[in-house]
Amino acid sequence: MKTVLASSDIFEASSKLQAAATSLAKLSQGDALRDEDHENLRWCGVFLEEVDWKARTDAGTEGAGHLSVRATEVRPSFYATLRNTKQLFTEAGIADPEQIREFLSSTYHFLQSSGEMNKDQSFDHMDLAAAFLHRLSTELLLRLTGNGVPLEKDRPISTSA
Repeated sequence: MKTVLASSDIFEASSKLQAAATSLAKLSQGDALRDEDHENLRWCGVFLEEVDWKARTDAGTEGAGHLSVRATEVRPSFYATLRNTKQLFTEAGIADPEQIREFLSSTYHFLQSSGEMNKDQSFDHMDLAAAFLHRLSTELLLRLTGNGVPLEKDRPISTSA
């Protein structure tokens, strides 16, 4: 049963991250968001801050305790996505680890503000953040499907019998 619950948590996180990527793309184009889009952006900002060890403060994010288990499940995919997105960061002029941390921190705060623009955000920032969230969402879905490896015909879907 734990596998089904973990899978549903990963699927939920993937869906919310993909919706956030879509919302960022809308904001970048000047489109308005619905109330549920704003709420989802806030959820993703808190969640990603919980996932990212480097962003976590000593006090932690208020109200994020319920996300800890889910964040633990997502963390390996998060760091794999960071590694696989390095070229996009480099192309955007974000080359060293400190700049990447600043970009991510700024993104988490932007998401937690439910997409309120400030002097730190630009449309390019939103586009790069949307690309990162989209890639993370895809990475999580691949993880659910066994990293894209097809299942054997006779292999049961669940390992518990």
